Amino acid sequence: MDRYIDSFLQHVAASLKNKFGENLSRVAVVFPNKRANLFLNEYLVTGNEVMWAPTYMTISELFTSLSHLQIADPVDVVCRLYKHYAKATNSNESLDYFYGWGERLLADFDDLDKNLGDADKIFRDLREYQEIGAYDEILDEDQIAQLRKFAGDFSVKDRSKIRERFMQLWEAMLPLYKGLKEDLSKDGMAYEGQLYRDVLEQLKRQELVLPAQFDYYAFVGFNVLDSVEKELFKLLQAEGKALFYWDYDVHYVNNNDPLAPTEAGVFLQENLKTFPNELANDTGLYNNLTGRSGTKLGITFVAADTDAIQAQYVDQWLSTRCDGKLDSNEARQTAIVLCDEGQLLPVLHALPKSKGYDVNITKGFPLTHTPAYASVIRFMNEMLYDQNVRRCKQPEGTKLMPLQQSEAMDKLLVVQQLVKNDAVDVRKKYKIDDWKNILYTESYFQIYTIISRFVKLIETGTLSTEGTNNLYIGLDTLFKLLKQVMRSQTIPFHGEPAVGLQIMGVLETRCLDFKHVLMLSVGEGILPQKATDASFIPFLIRKRYGLTTYVRKTAVYAYYFYRLMQRAQDVTLVYNNSTSGTHRGEMSRFMRGMLYDPQLGESIDRYHLRSVPRPLSLPELKICTNAENMEQPFRNKFSPSALNTYLSCNRKFYYHYIKHLRKPDDTDGIIAPRDLGTVFHRAAQLFYESVGTQRIESKSLRNYLEDRYNVQLQDIVRKAFLNPEKPIERTPLVETIVNKFLHDTIKYDSGEFNTDKALTLNSLEFIAAEHYAEVLLKVPFGKEDKLVDIKLYGEIDRLDLAELEGVGRCLRVVDYKTGGSSVEVKNMEHMFNHQQKEDSKKEDSKKKDSKKKNPKHPFQTFAYCLLVHESPEFSQYKSLPLVPALYYVHHFQQKGFNPYISFEGKSCTDFRAYAEEFKSKLIGLLSEIIDPKNPFECTNNKDTCKYCDFCDMCGRNS
Repeated sequence: MDRYIDSFLQHVAASLKNKFGENLSRVAVVFPNKRANLFLNEYLVTGNEVMWAPTYMTISELFTSLSHLQIADPVDVVCRLYKHYAKATNSNESLDYFYGWGERLLADFDDLDKNLGDADKIFRDLREYQEIGAYDEILDEDQIAQLRKFAGDFSVKDRSKIRERFMQLWEAMLPLYKGLKEDLSKDGMAYEGQLYRDVLEQLKRQELVLPAQFDYYAFVGFNVLDSVEKELFKLLQAEGKALFYWDYDVHYVNNNDPLAPTEAGVFLQENLKTFPNELANDTGLYNNLTGRSGTKLGITFVAADTDAIQAQYVDQWLSTRCDGKLDSNEARQTAIVLCDEGQLLPVLHALPKSKGYDVNITKGFPLTHTPAYASVIRFMNEMLYDQNVRRCKQPEGTKLMPLQQSEAMDKLLVVQQLVKNDAVDVRKKYKIDDWKNILYTESYFQIYTIISRFVKLIETGTLSTEGTNNLYIGLDTLFKLLKQVMRSQTIPFHGEPAVGLQIMGVLETRCLDFKHVLMLSVGEGILPQKATDASFIPFLIRKRYGLTTYVRKTAVYAYYFYRLMQRAQDVTLVYNNSTSGTHRGEMSRFMRGMLYDPQLGESIDRYHLRSVPRPLSLPELKICTNAENMEQPFRNKFSPSALNTYLSCNRKFYYHYIKHLRKPDDTDGIIAPRDLGTVFHRAAQLFYESVGTQRIESKSLRNYLEDRYNVQLQDIVRKAFLNPEKPIERTPLVETIVNKFLHDTIKYDSGEFNTDKALTLNSLEFIAAEHYAEVLLKVPFGKEDKLVDIKLYGEIDRLDLAELEGVGRCLRVVDYKTGGSSVEVKNMEHMFNHQQKEDSKKEDSKKKDSKKKNPKHPFQTFAYCLLVHESPEFSQYKSLPLVPALYYVHHFQQKGFNPYISFEGKSCTDFRAYAEEFKSKLIGLLSEIIDPKNPFECTNNKDTCKYCDFCDMCGRNS
């Protein structure tokens, strides 16, 4: 398959063929999921050769194949657990009330066994934990709601009843754990964790022998490993039968940069040490997120006002792939990843009607979202209504008789027959190959199967209906239990994974690489899910004994997130940013981390999909100041940033600075770029003020990077957030970013990052930071071009006296930038031309960089230099060269970085040589702005409109 970058599985296939040739029949390839085997098969057979394929299995199938036990039906397990619980606690709660708690208990037992936890010690510590009253610490609002249902009426303030329930349950957990395992083993069954642990213990005791049909087990694409999996890997490794293939990127594995997403690689770092990789650490495979040569990874963030808009965006996104020519070959390299399974149906409706490729779906669809679920709920409600009517007709005081086994089975069989009849009627409405027919048929079949499972449980006596020890269930309880099971089910779509456009969930992407990726619903609380431990074992105990915690789950999804994009050509991440009640939609923390990643953040494009009603056509809007006889300009002071706005688009300047229109705050729960810059500017100011105004050798600044100054620098960073006019929320991520920027600035000034292109800084003498300056310029105005005073003003980030190699002693105007990159300014004409457009014939990669051609940053720094050059305040430095410097703090570590503005093909080492020319052009610009006849026309470069707050008003988005 022609791919943008060779996929991970292509390298695995090449390695296996190199080791075993054309006979892989004695090799078992073990994946974390089923989906990858067909892709690997395709890579193994690249021509017309004939070969013996390996055996493919998942890790679950491997354990199951080694055991004499069978995985038990989860409903069966919870019913057995319920009986043990009722017996141990003398509880009389109904099964449907217990069911949710039973699932949670079973999940705890399963996790304990998979991580080889010592049950006696864990449950002993659990008892001690509750004896000191620590149960309060693990109660969140969801658990309180569950307790209210489970324990009946209680006061949250008076938690004596909650305490009693927890003590009762915790006291019983060890007997429940042991009793359930013994009960299941007696019948040749086990829950998954129990089976895994049993297999491992038998292998260690040499009571179980590995099958002779396999000489090697190749474990492919794993990440986090449970303890039982690690021990199995070690056993096979010791016998020389294990091969390990790890999928990762060096950007998040073994990266010491504090802003790198190392959370994603925390497990792989350990795995690579314990189980060496069969694939060499080749940069072509493992350094693609930021280290690939040629075209870089294209990243786009899209905020959507609603979930419906996200789904509708799919058609637009597909139409832009491959210049609108997405054929079948390109489609198979394209993936739409759904973080929210509820988006599947809207996405299927949004797909283009006519397309030259197939669509393959591998994603679970919620059973509750189907007509089949609605039908069966209707049938059960009708039966319950009939029963309630009969109850009302019984004489007062009549004892309610329990539901007999035969009657319960009859009720279920009636519902099952109604479901079957309804399924036949629904199928007649759609064509056989219609995806709706496939979806609805599968949903009815799944409900039919669930009911059959309940019938079997009643037949075997597992689900008691005849009143033994008060454990019987009535019809309403039976139906509630059936509803709970159905609510947890999803309809699995299984297609031919190597064909057509791929639509899948996050888990299904493991081991797979795609050229084009669209992820929907990448919102906080969805990816990763809300950080909660749905467990009866508190976090501290889980962490102490190596059980799964929410921190571990978050790290796992961080890996899935970054792994998916590491070999892609372009990735588009869409999230819902709407506010509903107390919930504010915001991008995932993984996206937020990418924004602040110095290597990934700069290449991110951001768009907003809005649901805004607008007329079919907007008339051309003419701006007229209507001030022919104006005696004074409408504005008599300008900052460099205001002038930059005018140069990029006259109309935008009009809306922002004349009409004072402002966009509502829309930062998606993250710190705004302007605020990030503000905090860093303040931190840099505090640091250099602490250094003092004495002359200091550059190398001496390195002393401040020693450990003894860590607390002082950290204190400076934290104080930088405490702006009395506008305090900015301090978060660990933003604090880390500012801290890194400050450290890198000190390192650069100390000469640590010096390059051949940059002038060496030998010493500096700090003068001022965030210094306000202004000058008055005589500007022609009106019909007679009379001269009026116009103020140019601004705050200079930093002024210092520097000793530059090749320049000597000079006065520097330092302008900090936390975003953007350097621009080579051709001449003064280029300096004042911000609306140039990239040649449409140039490569796409250069189109992406067109915004970098805008010389707004050099213009702004030259304007600050003019303030210094013209102001009497700095007359004492007139004899010194005036050097403008742009400190792109996120680029200090880049090879060849040069902070000195490239002007007319060389570094500008003295602004004074260009001061008069710049001043003349600036006066001409100001005269144009204040001209009463100025129409404030829209920019000619429509690329500027993509990020403009006023594009809807101009009709540029219509």
